[in-house]
Amino acid sequence: MPCPTATIIMLLGIGANVVAGALYAVGIFSLGLALTLMLIGFLALSSRRMAARILSDARHEGELSTTGRRILFQAIPAVSGTLVVALGLAIATNYLYFLCNGRALFPWLG
Repeated sequence: MPCPTATIIMLLGIGANVVAGALYAVGIFSLGLALTLMLIGFLALSSRRMAARILSDARHEGELSTTGRRILFQAIPAVSGTLVVALGLAIATNYLYFLCNGRALFPWLG
């Protein structure tokens, strides 16, 4: 399945009669996408070992301590979920404020 963004870049390049530039842009875009996905995969694979090493105590090298388990399985998901909800509320509030007043409530959201 071709990437929709690459297809759009190629069609725009053909329409503007700069096919070589469009091919170059698609190549660079594809390389960046591939490197990003490989980096995310590498980080996902190595994060388990790193978390176990950071959160384990010295007596049980390969096992998580009680505090480590609590942090890994309770605190981190709770904090990340709270941050996602807070960001969603900020975006919704900013949008509603923009609709009523014509300017952004939070300038950093645009």
